Amino acid sequence: MEGVTRIDSGRPGKTAAVFGGVHGNERVGVDAVRQAASNLKLECGTVYFVEANPLAIAQNLRFVEKNMNRCFLENNTGSTYEDNRARELMELLKECDALLDIHASNSRSATPFVICEGNESRALAKTLDFPLITDGWDAVEPGATDGYMSRLGKLSLGIECGSVFDGGAQVHRATSSITQFLAHLGIIETAPVPAVPDQKHVHMFFCHVAEVDFSPSREFADFEPARKGELIGTDGGKNIYAPEDALAVFVRRRDGPGQEAFLLGRQLA
Repeated sequence: MEGVTRIDSGRPGKTAAVFGGVHGNERVGVDAVRQAASNLKLECGTVYFVEANPLAIAQNLRFVEKNMNRCFLENNTGSTYEDNRARELMELLKECDALLDIHASNSRSATPFVICEGNESRALAKTLDFPLITDGWDAVEPGATDGYMSRLGKLSLGIECGSVFDGGAQVHRATSSITQFLAHLGIIETAPVPAVPDQKHVHMFFCHVAEVDFSPSREFADFEPARKGELIGTDGGKNIYAPEDALAVFVRRRDGPGQEAFLLGRQLA
């Protein structure tokens, strides 16, 4: 399959997938996958190192026709390039015990965070160099890679490594996360890593999809507090308010209906 490097240790063990480039202009994941495929020595098991959206990667675009990270649905019958590619990758993921999907943001104010569901995924997330652990995304934004694996009952992490303008920090988070992910599965050997102190847990509970077009009321940093009743923005002239005290995420202007305009989360710890 195009963009897939399969490395088999020749010894029994878990099968894992590491994705980069689901969004083709998020180069950190692509570079981390290529580096890991070239340098890591497996002790057991098999790893698929995947450049998930080759056409978008080649053109340095987020996507060619459709956001691929909304295409990983069991009932996907779409006809776009990303739909077809996602169906291929879903078949590959059925062979795997676990997935790590690497993302980064082209926003300068991005906050690094982990997306995970389930106790094993959360335990692994607690060892990674991220200030936030989040869940609930699949209920409000279905179709992501990690949500698909979670629905299969498998270990899955999606990592948002921070801003592409953040020097080497996001590269370090990506490469160290691959190491810890594969070590957790017993595929490579590395020293145990303790839980990262002071991580926050945020549960995502709401996504506003533009009905006409959406304009934010102001600039929101990711995971910035929004008070109950605070104006988040306007959609076709209709004011949209925070329904409760929450954390606002990915608040963006959207020109046209059907686009995700912002999300809200609750801090649990």
